[in-house]
Amino acid sequence: MLCLQFGDQLPSGPPFVATIGNFDGIHRGHQMLIGQVVELARSRKWRSVVVTFWPHPRSVLPGQPFFGYLTTLEERQQLLGALGVDIVLTLPFTLEVAGLAPEAFMERLGQLAPLRMLIVGADFRFGHRRTGDVALLERLGSTYGFTVQRIERLSDADRDVSSNTLREWLIEGDVERVRQGLSRPYALSGVVVHGDHRGHSLGYPTANIVPPREKVVPRTGIYAAVALHQGIGSVAAVSIGRRPQFDGQDQRVEAYLLDFSGDLYGQQVELQFVKRLRDELRFPSVALLIDQIARDVEQVRLAVTADDLAYATRHSLLAR
Repeated sequence: MLCLQFGDQLPSGPPFVATIGNFDGIHRGHQMLIGQVVELARSRKWRSVVVTFWPHPRSVLPGQPFFGYLTTLEERQQLLGALGVDIVLTLPFTLEVAGLAPEAFMERLGQLAPLRMLIVGADFRFGHRRTGDVALLERLGSTYGFTVQRIERLSDADRDVSSNTLREWLIEGDVERVRQGLSRPYALSGVVVHGDHRGHSLGYPTANIVPPREKVVPRTGIYAAVALHQGIGSVAAVSIGRRPQFDGQDQRVEAYLLDFSGDLYGQQVELQFVKRLRDELRFPSVALLIDQIARDVEQVRLAVTADDLAYATRHSLLAR
């Protein structure tokens, strides 16, 4: 798969079938749409192209609430490649792009010759203030030599699946529901850095992971997860929060890898979240905290299955 910036020279070859969108998270609805693009391209011996935006329009437009990404651009590209996409074309989203009329936006896209078909959802909108719709897209297609194929929304059971609702569920800590919407566990990854080293004194040494600042971090609390490092999956108890027992101020993501011993400092670790266990709490004593951690660890052992570990090792989002 090729990853290009808008304006790069596209390789010569067969025509393109494309789709356009933010595609943050590559959730179940995205997968259905992109799957049709890939299938049609292969059936006609064309090439499949996904046109996506970075940064997210909500992070650029004034007055638009935005709570973070479900996937970094690199993770998004990796997921699209796994779906069989031939080319990912990233359009840098700026205020100038936001101000383009629908016709001007499609004129830019029309430079993607030889584009032959554009596949979009039935509620697709584009251009300044989202004033362009599928009907306008079909009329513009006749000008630029491509046809438009619209697909309907997901089934009634899946209608709530959107990037915005997934962000809301993460903020609520509902990682199990997010897993259903993504068809995979939600993942955070980052380099392990030195923290307070308090976990060692408690008997549960943790890896202090710094995720990308732009990604959504689930609600504070204790989670069962799979931790991946150097291709190895480990069952992990993850704490997200400010360590109220010790009057912590900054929010941290800390993972205790069960049955693991070794030095993880400076390594990339990915956490795939399986289940939220409880809120972050302050206990009357450190001894009671240690007792609760022991119970948490046993709950984590029950929550994370062999299938979770096998999936994690096959589908890591860490850079390869």
